[in-house]
Amino acid sequence: MRTGIMLSVLFTATASAMAEPTFTALATNTQVTSISGDGTVVVGVVGGAVFRWTKASGVVVIGGISTGTPTVSSDGTTIVGTMTDSGSGQETAGIWQGGTTWSSLGGIPGGSPSGSSLSSGWGVSGDGSVVVGLGWIDAGTAHGFRWDQLSGVVDLGSSVSGQSCRANGVSGNGQRVVGWQSSSSGFWSGVYWEGGTQHSITTSTGGIVGDANAVNSDGSVIVGSFLGDQAWRWTESTGAVGIGVLSGFNFGGYAFDVDESGDIVVGACGFGWDRDAFIWMQSSGMVKLDTWLADQGVDVSGWDLGSATAISDNGKVIAGWGFGPDGMQGWVVELEGDSPADINNDGVVGVDDLLMVIGGWGPCGPFICPADINDDGMVGVDDLLAVIQDWG
Repeated sequence: MRTGIMLSVLFTATASAMAEPTFTALATNTQVTSISGDGTVVVGVVGGAVFRWTKASGVVVIGGISTGTPTVSSDGTTIVGTMTDSGSGQETAGIWQGGTTWSSLGGIPGGSPSGSSLSSGWGVSGDGSVVVGLGWIDAGTAHGFRWDQLSGVVDLGSSVSGQSCRANGVSGNGQRVVGWQSSSSGFWSGVYWEGGTQHSITTSTGGIVGDANAVNSDGSVIVGSFLGDQAWRWTESTGAVGIGVLSGFNFGGYAFDVDESGDIVVGACGFGWDRDAFIWMQSSGMVKLDTWLADQGVDVSGWDLGSATAISDNGKVIAGWGFGPDGMQGWVVELEGDSPADINNDGVVGVDDLLMVIGGWGPCGPFICPADINDDGMVGVDDLLAVIQDWG
């Protein structure tokens, strides 16, 4: 009778499941470059290679090389970056989807390498189906490219004859590509491509801005560097708007990533190693990230957070690199937010999440089981216990 009452309470209770804020230091010499949409998969570079991190696995080197920007898809299944092609010996953009094997995307049709580099990977869409980056036209000129399975590598073209451009990122839906275009004077101005056409990113009065670094899921918000000294945020209605520079820095505003809503931007101010991470929120403006985290109850004493380079779609996980007790290290901050046992992301750990665990019971393919809460490749007892533990 008592057991029946307990089960009844368990299966009828509904309560928001919350987790305490945590700060996790990654291995020495790691630099974080990207994060999955739910914040559970982090990628970056270490020792000239690409790494993948989860809570369960820690830092795992997965091959590739550090050229370009290793980026993970929002769904966590695909990592893009740069690899050395075993056949040609050339460096090319590549895709990783498990194990130690990378698949080469080759280069821009008709292009030729610059030294040993033919292309490099810089961004990926939410489901991993679209990759963007840089491909060499000749030894001195490069263009941005867009790749998908149907079209292969497509040259996005340069709007200034003889000058280079690069694709730094792509919206989650794969439709809007962002990056930079070099002017005849060599200034990297922010641009986006849509439907194969390049568009300049400007202020509402037509002022130019520096390179575009990231774009949110639907392409409506783009962020980047150097509107004067400031980082900037762009929408169709406002144009590019400066979002500030941290006190003590009069140069170097870099916006590196934006959440799905477009309301939270992370980045850094400064130059080289002398920089401080920031967070900008639509509601409160720009503040030093370490100050803001301390207000959230996160202990970052002994750390110089350096650069915030990535934020999850829901804004609950921020990652980057800086200097801690063991030297240069990557870091991951999980803010107070939904429990990982809230599999369907409805803010409640309840019956639906339990049913997803039961329905997915057993081995699963690499990194594609939503109910694999502890990311061990198996939906089993540990995942069931995680749901029960966070219930209510």
